[in-house]
Amino acid sequence: MIQVPLSQKYSTIVNTLLFLFPISLLGVKSLGDLILALLMLIGIYIAYTDKINPFKQPELKLVSWLSVAYYTVIVLSIFLSDKSLELLHYADRDLAFLFTPLIALAIYKADIDFNRLILAIKLSLIMIGGYILYQHLVNGVITDWRLSHGITPTLTLMMLVFSWINISHENKYNLLLTAISSILALSLIILAERRSAFLVLIILSVLFIFLNSKPTISKNRNNIFAIVLTLICASLLLAQPNLINRLSMAVENVKEWTTGDKVTNSTTEIRLEMYKGGLLSIKEKPIFGHGYRNTTDPASRFAHNQNLARTISAYSNLHNTFINALVFGGVIALIATLALLLLPLKKFWQAFKLKENSNIKYASLGILLMSGYIILSATNGMLGGVAENAFLVFFLSIFLPKVIKK
Repeated sequence: MIQVPLSQKYSTIVNTLLFLFPISLLGVKSLGDLILALLMLIGIYIAYTDKINPFKQPELKLVSWLSVAYYTVIVLSIFLSDKSLELLHYADRDLAFLFTPLIALAIYKADIDFNRLILAIKLSLIMIGGYILYQHLVNGVITDWRLSHGITPTLTLMMLVFSWINISHENKYNLLLTAISSILALSLIILAERRSAFLVLIILSVLFIFLNSKPTISKNRNNIFAIVLTLICASLLLAQPNLINRLSMAVENVKEWTTGDKVTNSTTEIRLEMYKGGLLSIKEKPIFGHGYRNTTDPASRFAHNQNLARTISAYSNLHNTFINALVFGGVIALIATLALLLLPLKKFWQAFKLKENSNIKYASLGILLMSGYIILSATNGMLGGVAENAFLVFFLSIFLPKVIKK
């Protein structure tokens, strides 16, 4: 009987969890959380047996300190608010950040099967894209978005761009799988009619082309350009007229709002009033804010009519990650949020410029991950939702330690 080394068994277990996470995140809500919990428990075991402190390990220090600091600011904003007991139960929505050091440690000790991870992403896109398209073709209406109408297309577009990372050297079977997963993912994004998701997909696609445009990175860059541009053009041609109309309407609504001609019940007007009210409410508590998940009520007080005030207060966040952080936790939370998103982006960019074959893929994926979250944060609450938090923690725990040298 052949003995399998313990390190190989360990890597097999971790890679199995890494494989299951992308598939479960969009399809089965609780399973994604369970996978992170298992990785956390494995991290505890590694920290104890190998005597590794993730806060001191060079590759893990940055992701550990940033994530725990962000969670600490959340808890601090709750206890310093006027509604501490009322808001305390919201702290568990961000527990993934508290456990990030252990999750990252568990992944760090394994020999990651990169191609298998990308395969899992493609299979996830096929499953969720096929499920949404099936509802549209058979029922004529989509009643189940699994996560939500807003979150599912957002995370789908991120994984869609990730799935292209091996496109320059895939064989014909993997390339076919990439094409199928891309078409189904694009169908989902178009059917969702989410303006921000569609625009960010275009931006990240252009960024992907840029990252793969250097001769030293890919000898087949022209193939990359052709495939990605074809997908973008196809999505533009297939985009439903309603989506195009919504984009045009948003531009008109912004013009009318800025000139004082308010648009009644427009989603654009609601968001603009949210941003305005959030910024004005900061003056009341600029240092520690109004408390986590307590942003829309303070912002609603500055709406220009009562109907808008009631509408804004019914939302869970201000649909802008940076303004949201500033309102719930003041300047301290804004600094923690900017650090969480910008410092890893800086590390990824520095690693990308080195052009080392061992980490160039992780650096490129890291740039796409952080850029996507930063851009989407302008019109979405990308931090605070359980799925969005899990997505960021999971992929950041994989990508960031890979590009940091001892």
